[in-house]
Amino acid sequence: KRAEFLLSQGQTVSLDQLYGQVVVLELTAGEFCTLCVQSAPAGQALYQARRADGLMVVHLLVDDDTRDGDVGEDFPATWAERHGLAFPTLQSPSGASSLFEAGVYTGRIPLTLLLDRTHVVRGMWEGAGGIGNAEDDVDALLGAPLPGE
Repeated sequence: KRAEFLLSQGQTVSLDQLYGQVVVLELTAGEFCTLCVQSAPAGQALYQARRADGLMVVHLLVDDDTRDGDVGEDFPATWAERHGLAFPTLQSPSGASSLFEAGVYTGRIPLTLLLDRTHVVRGMWEGAGGIGNAEDDVDALLGAPLPGE
């Protein structure tokens, strides 16, 4: 089953569209999550510094400012605007429940996943410092070729 997420205005995005890029996927939430708010500029800085090398940063919102476990349709765009994010901000069509069921998400936010060019998970960090930890491993993953290259 493909992992599909929603941009604002109902556009569907699949991680398959990012195949070949190293991806830092961060599960995040609204302003009530102070660690999420602190992590947003670090994600933007990493994206700006390494996007030309094949790095994509993505914020996947699992809650909005209501803190009820749902993400309003326009909240991903609101989150990006508030924090000056130029990378994709998405939501899961089924909310956090699909992430719980997949065994990826334990409920702690932010949760940072580092995916290699074929989207194998190469690192996972809960709480503060995930972007910094991912950044430590990004260079090696960006330097690795895709299978068959």
